[in-house]
Amino acid sequence: EILKVIGDKVMCRIAALLPSETHGIYTDDPSIEKYKQKNNPFSH
Repeated sequence: EILKVIGDKVMCRIAALLPSETHGIYTDDPSIEKYKQKNNPFSH
């Protein structure tokens, strides 16, 4: 179970770097938007 949680977090972090149409099963995960903001150096 812990590996699934870790894997999901990793996949969401990767999804945040990719175009929205490639998010697949993670499309509706709200953490992707959070990671997108963290990835943007101009959002601070």
